[in-house]
Amino acid sequence: MEQLLNVLKQQQQALTDLINVALKEREAILTRDKEQTIAALKQKENLQQKLSSLDKEIHNFSAGKTLQEIAATSKDEETLLELRQSLKTLLREAQSLNTTNMVLLKNELAYLGQIREIISPDAANTPYNASGAINKQQAELMISTRA
Repeated sequence: MEQLLNVLKQQQQALTDLINVALKEREAILTRDKEQTIAALKQKENLQQKLSSLDKEIHNFSAGKTLQEIAATSKDEETLLELRQSLKTLLREAQSLNTTNMVLLKNELAYLGQIREIISPDAANTPYNASGAINKQQAELMISTRA
């Protein structure tokens, strides 16, 4: 049971760290700090991998039982139920921050797209496709305008 409690506490700490990183990510998005945003995304990926491995450990300890079921048969019932509630709260907060950050990123991208369109209306007619190759129709237009 001590091993399960230890893994749950590790998961709680990882979720707290994920929330802190998501807050840093939000600040980086709002200040348009590309390096900080990328660093936050990398930290989030590492924490998500850690959480995934901790989930697997918990699943191995629980043998398919819920934390509530395990708590009912344990002498550490109160501690387990408190951890369960804490984990649920932290998870909701992390999901909320992630959603907020996604909306902020989408708004920034839309804003930058509008600025790009204002600065260079012909930018949408770029001769390159998404993979960086020259579009055949655009290449023909480029050749005919050069001639």
